[in-house]
Amino acid sequence: MSDTKGKILIVDDEASIRIVLAEALRMWGYDTVEAGDAASARAVFAQEQPVAVVTDINLPDGSGLILLREFKRRTPPPVVIVITGEVIVENTISALRGDADDFISKPVNIHELQLALNRSLAVREPAASKPSRLRILLVADTEERLKATKSIFSPTDADIAVVKTAEELEQVCLTPHELAVIDLEPEALEPVLRGLRENPLHGEIPLLVSAVRLIGETSLDGVLPRYRAMPCSPAEIAALVQRRTRRLREMT
Repeated sequence: MSDTKGKILIVDDEASIRIVLAEALRMWGYDTVEAGDAASARAVFAQEQPVAVVTDINLPDGSGLILLREFKRRTPPPVVIVITGEVIVENTISALRGDADDFISKPVNIHELQLALNRSLAVREPAASKPSRLRILLVADTEERLKATKSIFSPTDADIAVVKTAEELEQVCLTPHELAVIDLEPEALEPVLRGLRENPLHGEIPLLVSAVRLIGETSLDGVLPRYRAMPCSPAEIAALVQRRTRRLREMT
């Protein structure tokens, strides 16, 4: 019987990328299988039943986002990490709607991939090791915005920590959260995003930024991808929280 952590399917049309990722994954204790296109990925997945899939978006015969949706309909659904060289709003939102466990950019930071897999696969651990409710960090700059954004969530689904100042953020970040929602003016975003990514407890959690505040804004080109922050509408934020809450309940 294998004593590895599980099998991971790598889907990318570039053999050199598959080789590098496979070597890293095996070093971390995983078995690996590979596919260079969507058709091969489907066949390998059906045969091998991996616990996780790491897939590029742009494949020669289709989209990794289509594979994401297909694989997430399987029982049990695998962890799916989506990778792309083009971190744009459309791809980010498509991945969210497809219930991706994480979304990272090329060139792949191996340490980032390891953390993403560890965090996503930890959901499968025994219920005793997990919180009973989703812990959300909400950062906004006014009471009005805090109230409006907080109303997106059901109080029965999540424990919400609200923050308005840098001092409050530093204090709240002493305890972990599974998700951060940020509703700030564009000029105030980058310091908060940087602070969260540099915090060891929050460096790899999803950062959801209110897209309402970004309409017509061009000064943030490259900033959101740099910190792997995802612009979302209130409906998209609510949908993601509901999916993560449902997943947490299924595992408890």
